Amino acid sequence: MHVALIGNDPTPDKLHRRLAFSEVCAWRDVALADASLLNLLCRWAVEQEEQIAFNAAWILSHLPACALRQINPWQYLMVQKAQSTDSPAVRRLLLTLCLSQPLEQYKSADTSFFDWCLSVLTNPAEQVGIRSLCIKHACNCADHYPELRSELYLVLESLVDTAVSPAVLSAARNTMRKIRRMKQC
Repeated sequence: MHVALIGNDPTPDKLHRRLAFSEVCAWRDVALADASLLNLLCRWAVEQEEQIAFNAAWILSHLPACALRQINPWQYLMVQKAQSTDSPAVRRLLLTLCLSQPLEQYKSADTSFFDWCLSVLTNPAEQVGIRSLCIKHACNCADHYPELRSELYLVLESLVDTAVSPAVLSAARNTMRKIRRMKQC
C-alpha cells in the first residue's frame, strides 16, 4: 500500500500538494526502510520550495527518536533554511527537528545562530511556538559559553516583564531556572 502512495520513483512533485496524515505515515514508513528516501526528504526539506519543504519536514517530524540521528548530517542546512524561510510552518518544523538532536552550532564559536535566536525570541510579530523554540535553542547554545548564559538571562528577564503569551513566558521562566542552576554548579 505504501509504495502505491509514493510510487517506485519518489520525486518532490509528489509532495507539491497538501498531504493527508495517512500519506505522511506512509512516506515515513518507507523512509524508515530506505535510507536513500530519508536523505531525499532531508534534501527536499532544505532545498525545495515551501510546500515541498513543509511536507518533507512534516514527514521527518514523524520519525521515531532512534531514526532522527540519521538526519544529523543535515542539521546545518536545516538551521540555515529555518533562518531564511518566510514560512513559519517550515521554520517551526525545522527548529523542532533540530531541537531533537545535538546541534554542532551549539559548540561553535560562531554565535550567529544564538544571535538569530535572540532576535526571534524578542520579536513579538513572530509566532509563539517559534519564539519558544528559539528560547530553547538559545539556552542550548549558552550551555557551552557562560558569557552567553548571562546575555540570555538578561534578555529573558526583560521578556518576562513584558506582556507575552503563556507559552513564551513558561519557556522563558524554565530557561531562567535552568541558567540559575548552572550558575550554582
